[in-house]
Amino acid sequence: MQAITAASEYLGAKYLKDCTLYVTLEPCVMCAGALYWSQLDKIIFAARDEKRGAGRFQNELYHPKTVVSKGPLENECSQLMLDFFKNKRS
Repeated sequence: MQAITAASEYLGAKYLKDCTLYVTLEPCVMCAGALYWSQLDKIIFAARDEKRGAGRFQNELYHPKTVVSKGPLENECSQLMLDFFKNKRS
């Protein structure tokens, strides 16, 4: 949400056409809704969120013109997330 707002303010535009969002973890359903309205051209995420990720809905939550890509460094990012929360719990 903060990235969308910051980009919109920086560009002085309501829509983020010609913009790409790079994110470590797959956006949740609520974030996918916000991304829909921002009309990003492309979303690239590394690690899937099997429990809460918007991908559970086959990308139908994103704007129809938005290209969604997954997987760059998927294993490494997944391990980083697992390690982070494991350390947080201990």
